[in-house]
Amino acid sequence: MPTITGRTVTNVSDTTDFKAKGNELDIVFNPAKQWRILANFAQQETVQTNIAPTAKAVIAAMRPVWEELKDRPRTNYPTGFVPGTPLPASFETVDQFVSNTVYIPFATMPATEGSAAAEQRKYRANFVTNYTFARTGLLRG
Repeated sequence: MPTITGRTVTNVSDTTDFKAKGNELDIVFNPAKQWRILANFAQQETVQTNIAPTAKAVIAAMRPVWEELKDRPRTNYPTGFVPGTPLPASFETVDQFVSNTVYIPFATMPATEGSAAAEQRKYRANFVTNYTFARTGLLRG
């Protein structure tokens, strides 16, 4: 029975640049000594740029080597292997290994470059009011 094993690239990290731009407006109004009103309106956008430059450079530098070795087995040749014959289907080639552990996981990186950060709302508005009660009277403190 074949076994399916998942692999991930571990201990790999790289950088991403973020370019942010926007406008913000704050309005503060004090209608009475003890009452403050604040309104805030913002329009912002943060875009991801230059995603994983080191990883891209390493992949580009290694691609010719991986292409040259693509039809070879990832581990040792099978016992009794005759050069020129195809590898058994149960043997993983260098090309299959690199595709599964490098090309596929890193394929989404350039796809997200230039896109706005999903965690940030483009438009935002806040309204805050604060009233301080007097130290004397029915609602003191």
